[in-house]
Amino acid sequence: MESYSELSAAVFPLGTGAAQRVVYRTLRTADRWGDSSGSVFLPEGEPPAGGWPVISYAHGTLGSADQCAPSSTGFGPGEIEPIERWLREGYAVVATDYSGLGTDGVLAYLDGHAAGANAVDIVRAAHELYGNVLSPRWMVAGLSEGGHAAYFAGHEASSRAPELDFRGSVVVAGPTHMEGLFPLAGRCFPISASRDWWDTRCMSWLGSTTSGPRRTFARFSRHWESSGWKRLEACAPEISADRFELSESS
Repeated sequence: MESYSELSAAVFPLGTGAAQRVVYRTLRTADRWGDSSGSVFLPEGEPPAGGWPVISYAHGTLGSADQCAPSSTGFGPGEIEPIERWLREGYAVVATDYSGLGTDGVLAYLDGHAAGANAVDIVRAAHELYGNVLSPRWMVAGLSEGGHAAYFAGHEASSRAPELDFRGSVVVAGPTHMEGLFPLAGRCFPISASRDWWDTRCMSWLGSTTSGPRRTFARFSRHWESSGWKRLEACAPEISADRFELSESS
């Protein structure tokens, strides 16, 4: 673990007894090391014998800008509710922001090896910080982008963190085989394609390069409107509002 600091109480899920923002060493991309940030939440009350078991939660798509990191902005209703339920039931919850979201570099969107490592390594960071009250038993859960991360985390958990006791993965709406789907569209995805497809494909392109991403992106996206980069640099609530406004005006 690189560092830790107090989280703003505004981002605490209900039922949080203690919380910290951690910055820890992990994969930056599938083949490069870097840092990721994330949140560690402990339940209220005294830990059980053997410590609180841990759930590593991998969040869904929130955007690619640093200000979208949940350790800074908190979680939306669809994601904070299960975290609060787990805390009530006596689980510690750790939640990676993913490397590049709130830390140096560009978010490596849908880089499964990196995201999976981020979800595993935050459990190890939490044990460095709170090891005396945490059980070695842990699992990973993820939604959408986080489901993709949870697939990879589950596959690599035991080899990446052999000192811990991995119990399984829960994946909700995790995308798979994206590397096979995107090439079917060719160099330019049709202008009539949904904005969800555009956002996903463009964030993937953005995350796939750490050298001149805008220049690389421009070669593939001739139909991307001038507001496209603003959308990619916004966070999920703003992107959703943008979609709503567009649907109302069309």
